Amino acid sequence: MTDETLVHQLKKGDIGAFQLLVDRHKNYAFTIANRIVNSTEEAEEIVQDAFFKVYRSAENFKGDSKFTTWFYRVVFNTAVSSKRKHRITTSTIDDAPIGAGGFEEQDQLGGSDRQQFIHQALNQLSDEDRLVLTLFYFKELTLEEMAVITSQDKSNLKVRLFRARKKLATQLTYLLNDEAVSL
Repeated sequence: MTDETLVHQLKKGDIGAFQLLVDRHKNYAFTIANRIVNSTEEAEEIVQDAFFKVYRSAENFKGDSKFTTWFYRVVFNTAVSSKRKHRITTSTIDDAPIGAGGFEEQDQLGGSDRQQFIHQALNQLSDEDRLVLTLFYFKELTLEEMAVITSQDKSNLKVRLFRARKKLATQLTYLLNDEAVSL
């Protein structure tokens, strides 16, 4: 059953359709929210709020775009609003950057190490850069879909994506020195 069919059923009051939508999209909604706010607990609350908004405003979904585009826009807006409310930033020892040369004894990074460093480098980027990279590479959305979610035009997104890649490469180089080339 497509998302659009489930939304149509939700409009008719089918709670089971809503549960299927939640099950399908909760993980990626969490990923988007967490990339923006960098807090597991806050991201969980944002996802709940976003699903509640979708439930309340399912009637507003016209079907002009894919459900995921509409829904991820709701998640994005909810996360950005939440982050604006909580401008106080905190950091832990885990967030501290690892200095250059910290892993000279490793010639090859394992898969989990690679993911850890990519995640750490992503966290050093701005919210917008993190989101663009996440949508493009992890969710594999088109630039057109990303334009709807972020309210930016396609050419601006191309530029932002290019710059975000360069910033990510710079962060990875800082964290890993020569190992960043292999990522």
